[in-house]
Amino acid sequence: MTADGSLTSVQRIRDMFAEVVVAKNAELIGHYYAADFELFSNGMVQSYESFVTEHRKVYATDVQYQIEYDESAWCDAADRVAGRLWITTSRPDEPATRIEVVFIAAMRAGLITRLWETTWPNWSDLTEFANYRTDD
Repeated sequence: MTADGSLTSVQRIRDMFAEVVVAKNAELIGHYYAADFELFSNGMVQSYESFVTEHRKVYATDVQYQIEYDESAWCDAADRVAGRLWITTSRPDEPATRIEVVFIAAMRAGLITRLWETTWPNWSDLTEFANYRTDD
């Protein structure tokens, strides 16, 4: 927590992953992302509207998420945070997939405005995201 009682950018990112991704709660996306948010991921671009629509679809499936952070990789300031993490996706009767993510997030008033990420493997090549659409 910062001196004024607000959460650090690292804590906001951690909370977002716990409350939105792991909990698969698309209703909270607006609590963490600005309405002018843009995602830049592995060469594709996605607007806030598309991001919300597609996450609602994915969260309605049986895919589950686990998050593991590289605690030595955090770099943060009031309006930026960078880090490294692994998202493990799993579905019944399929092997789990561990995705390494390196990211930089720009923040404004505690909301994510831009997210640049590179993942390995490329999440968009995985079967659990075969129907996910971007703005490209």
